[in-house]
Amino acid sequence: MQEMYFYSAAKRCVIDSIRPDGKSMISGETFEQVKARVPDVQILTLEEASRALEQSVIDKVVTPITAAQFDAALEELPPTKWRVYGESESFMSSEPISGRVTTIYVRIGRAYFAFADVYTLTHQQIVDKVKACLH
Repeated sequence: MQEMYFYSAAKRCVIDSIRPDGKSMISGETFEQVKARVPDVQILTLEEASRALEQSVIDKVVTPITAAQFDAALEELPPTKWRVYGESESFMSSEPISGRVTTIYVRIGRAYFAFADVYTLTHQQIVDKVKACLH
């Protein structure tokens, strides 16, 4: 039997694991009692909760930044997946925000951007996301 968890999207966290009797591991609360405290509570597997948390921290839009902010981020920690192709450049922070999500920095021509997304994105996927957000 797969272990289940109480998860809150609003709080962006796993609240507690669920015992075989359906109550929370720490406080012994039922689903209804947890729901009274946390109205958006859901029962999820650890994998589902992890995926929901990941999706909650991924930026849906990109944020314009300055060249100075781009350079500061590049010099702050060793960059990960630093790529330069023609008029575009991207790298990722080596420090994750949560799980597989990290901050991604992008230069397209003379425009600079940052956003949070999974570290598995390719340079082309990063550039495509920025371009999609600009249109």
